[in-house]
Amino acid sequence: MKMTHQSKFSKTVLFPFLKKNWMSILILAVVLVLCVVLYGCYSNPLSLLCKPLSKSVDKFHGGLMRNLYDNTNVVELSNDYFNLHQYAVLPNYLGKKGLMIFYQSSCAHCINMAEDVIKVGKMIDKSKHFVCAVNCGNNENIANFFKITGYPTIKVVGLKGDVSDYDGSRDARSLARIIMG
Repeated sequence: MKMTHQSKFSKTVLFPFLKKNWMSILILAVVLVLCVVLYGCYSNPLSLLCKPLSKSVDKFHGGLMRNLYDNTNVVELSNDYFNLHQYAVLPNYLGKKGLMIFYQSSCAHCINMAEDVIKVGKMIDKSKHFVCAVNCGNNENIANFFKITGYPTIKVVGLKGDVSDYDGSRDARSLARIIMG
């Protein structure tokens, strides 16, 4: 029986490699499967190497990705808070100037910016200003309404509810200055 090039490669290179390294390959495959199963299909298992576990990986609760701003002074807005046909922002925010942060909880840039956004929420006078956030992974129709194409996206909301893009610096001081001054 004549051997083809492919079968020679398999016998001389591939099988000895697999025979010597099968345990390493098996462990790597199991770890990858566990990362995907435990942390959800939408997260990047390799992000575990870059950030602490609690900040970098989406945790699924009832099919929803976690919100970055839960239990902070930044208001998390969802579909329930919007009447997308009449108001861009809640009626009780009219007369206040503020920021809307659109993010994905698996986005590294969004995660890095969250600390500064939380600082802005602490710095402002809530009777005159607001900071709110929308997790676009859970609220796609809001992202579509505001034509969000990248994350994080920051919008400035004026006193009359007018919404404009913000493309300045994303540190806490600059974000606070744009709404307070």
